[in-house]
Amino acid sequence: MRYEDIPNVNAWKVDAYSLHQFPIDPIVVNIDDMLTKYYQAFSPMAKRNLLADLEKSCLAWKPPKPGNAAMDALLEVVKRRLAYSSGSIGHVYDNVVCVSYSVKTGEFVPGTDVVVYRGKLDDEQDMQQRVNNMKTAFNQARNFVPNPARDDSKTLKIFMAPEFYFRGRYGAYPPEIVAQILPLLRGGGNGSDSPVFKDWLFIFGTAISASIDARHHCYTCKSAQHIVFKRDPLDRSKTIVECSKGATHDVQEGIFGATIDNVALIQKGKQDYLVAKEYMSGIDFRDPGSGAYVKMMNAGVRKKFEPIATEGSVVSRFASKFDDERMGGGVFNIDGITFGMEICLDHEENKLAGVGNLQILLIPSAGMDIKRVRTISNGVTFNVDGGRANAHVYVSSVPGVWKTARSFALSGVLGNIEIFDSLMIPYI
Repeated sequence: MRYEDIPNVNAWKVDAYSLHQFPIDPIVVNIDDMLTKYYQAFSPMAKRNLLADLEKSCLAWKPPKPGNAAMDALLEVVKRRLAYSSGSIGHVYDNVVCVSYSVKTGEFVPGTDVVVYRGKLDDEQDMQQRVNNMKTAFNQARNFVPNPARDDSKTLKIFMAPEFYFRGRYGAYPPEIVAQILPLLRGGGNGSDSPVFKDWLFIFGTAISASIDARHHCYTCKSAQHIVFKRDPLDRSKTIVECSKGATHDVQEGIFGATIDNVALIQKGKQDYLVAKEYMSGIDFRDPGSGAYVKMMNAGVRKKFEPIATEGSVVSRFASKFDDERMGGGVFNIDGITFGMEICLDHEENKLAGVGNLQILLIPSAGMDIKRVRTISNGVTFNVDGGRANAHVYVSSVPGVWKTARSFALSGVLGNIEIFDSLMIPYI
């Protein structure tokens, strides 16, 4: 038998009927779960993550387990879809070189808890200057990587900057400025999608974004819990807002606060990916000592707003749509390699504790070091910290090994480049 595309879970259960007789093997239970999630996934990366784990589960079905035509067909279509989504067949890379942009982003003014700020006062000018500095850093970094690794198409070069690299004078950029960062980094003759960087994976640190959160509130009930939207009886193309406790209640729109996103900016070639930090910390804003707020423009005036964590964050008032990191969270698959990402406090709080099959774990941070191993045997954990302006690489062999780096001074911009020796990428 042959599947033209990934089967839905119901079709799979019919085709693999003999495998679904009690007691059901845990491998089959896991496959059922992933097929269900595959058709819930809305991003290409989430689907690719699930395909990568489906392949591992299908490959684990081997003697003395009984042969099954549906299992063989599922493995074949998964491999076919993986090759299509990544544009390649088999392992693209054998080795990895970790390249750190070690620069301080979490430095405090002496005697205070205010984060040092060295950027421009205008948000857009500040962002553009940081983009230019980042380009300078990764172009010089390429020259520092020794051959044969620099030009070896089987060696993946991972360039990573620390947490908080992109944030403005007032603690956060508006979303429209954050949206410009990756296109600007990629563009121009010295951009990250230049052919000389085809074997580079970039993590450009994190960017802090804040957007005004306006919502309706019933001033009669002093609550927003009973707000409903109804068709306007006088104009069916419009809606009206009411309180379900009373049509005459005083309902008005007000500003609740500023929704905060702290996202890692990931890019390889034409692919972009974002990973959001889930655990908010005090230094996510530049000036926590003067009150928990972020400054933003509203109606032409810069005002203070209470920060609100983004949807899915642990302290958010909005629950995440998924509890599986593969569905758009901290796990992503690029070129057949399964990566995990924990941004600073996420690592401390065990964000990826239940995730398996990680080959490389990335930790951009500002005040964090490597505390625990998440990867498979011989996996690589790479941390770049903006509090100390340094980097660490740990290999989860037996016993584990801390790797050393060579440091190179950058010309024209702050910080150093640290380059670790080439390491083999473990595959299951």
